[in-house]
Amino acid sequence: MLFILICTVSTSKAQVVFTSLDACIRYAWQHNPDVAIARQQVAIQENNLQRAWYQILPQLNAYSTLEYNFTLQTQLLPGEIFNQPKGTLIPVQFGTRYNLAAIGEASMPLVSPGKWKEVNVARVKEQYAGMELQHQQQQMEQQLTVAYYQSLLAYKSYTIAQEQQSLADSLHAVVSRRYNQGLVSPVEQQEVKQLAINALITQQEQWSVWQQRLNDLRLILQVSPADSLVIQDTLSTTGLPVSREDWKAGNVAAIKVQQLNQAVNYAQWQQRRARNLPELSAYARYGKIAQRNSFDFTAKDATWFGLGVVGLRLDIPIFAPARQKSDVKEAQLQYEMSLVAGSQTALKEEIQWNNWYEQYIRCLQSLPHARESMALATDNYHKTLLQFDSGIIGVEKAIERYKDALQAQWQAQQILIQLYQTAILLKSETADHSLSLITNANQ
Repeated sequence: MLFILICTVSTSKAQVVFTSLDACIRYAWQHNPDVAIARQQVAIQENNLQRAWYQILPQLNAYSTLEYNFTLQTQLLPGEIFNQPKGTLIPVQFGTRYNLAAIGEASMPLVSPGKWKEVNVARVKEQYAGMELQHQQQQMEQQLTVAYYQSLLAYKSYTIAQEQQSLADSLHAVVSRRYNQGLVSPVEQQEVKQLAINALITQQEQWSVWQQRLNDLRLILQVSPADSLVIQDTLSTTGLPVSREDWKAGNVAAIKVQQLNQAVNYAQWQQRRARNLPELSAYARYGKIAQRNSFDFTAKDATWFGLGVVGLRLDIPIFAPARQKSDVKEAQLQYEMSLVAGSQTALKEEIQWNNWYEQYIRCLQSLPHARESMALATDNYHKTLLQFDSGIIGVEKAIERYKDALQAQWQAQQILIQLYQTAILLKSETADHSLSLITNANQ
């Protein structure tokens, strides 16, 4: 009844079906917001690089000015100019009330170490943003892979709980029959009934865990709650293959990010040092100027005077302590800090990978023994149940073998879970296309 109800509810929703991990990854690349934000950061840095290049290209500007001189400049001139007695000063006003100018200007840096270094900084930042995108994709893939296999492992745990409930029901059925025959005490019958109830509760708990794992996967995939998420895939019985040769520091995104962070800090340090160097630029300016005593610039016979000039401009920083000392020192310290952080990250990643690999090897070696123990414990339980039903042994022995079978099943399942988790971490940490490798291993 419960299964029919679930199917009825599920069929009323639109189904989002995934048949492999690769399909989930392709879907997440398109819908995961963190990856989308990282893509936008790459686009921003690409735009910043273009802007840095534009700063060293010729610049063309045009501007116009309109001035009203409500008080004209007055200058005292010698009277001899106007045939006046020597020593006489005549006040003379210069200029006109209205001045209109239209000017075009071109400029270009010829020697500009600061702007050239800025281009280099923008280029490195673009590479850094690209690596951040790769790192974000790798983290998303790792989270997605963990959630994907956790959902499959949770479903496997749910099926184990179903099998255990079946074992408990079989034991309860035999005990109930022998109880009705007066061969089992009420206390023993109630103990077995309690085991059956506990098995049912465990099954329901594993169902809830499975649904929670699916919801975790739904969040990463950004699948709407209004849609039904369906995973049509199975676990490999041998886990995922990993070799110690898989460790390559050059493939670890976290290490790559630190290396590019060092490059960014070094480029910024050099850029701030370059600000203290002289800069040489060329410029050219040409325009027309009209001067009127009345606001009338449309007369055809009015004169417009030309203005043209070309020149060189040399800027030499002489005394700017904040820029010359403090900023440069800060950039240098940032670069030195990134060197320390980079070496620490590389060491941490390698140690962490080795720890995961050792745990993976232990699980890989333990899994066959755990499965053999599970098979033996389950077989012993069935044989013990037959012996109990025949009256050869007591109910205590049957209960003991039942608990042994449960423990062996859960032990094998826990080792399988640890094996998958460590293998996922190992592969996703060191391979740019690790998840395709994982999927291929499953197939």
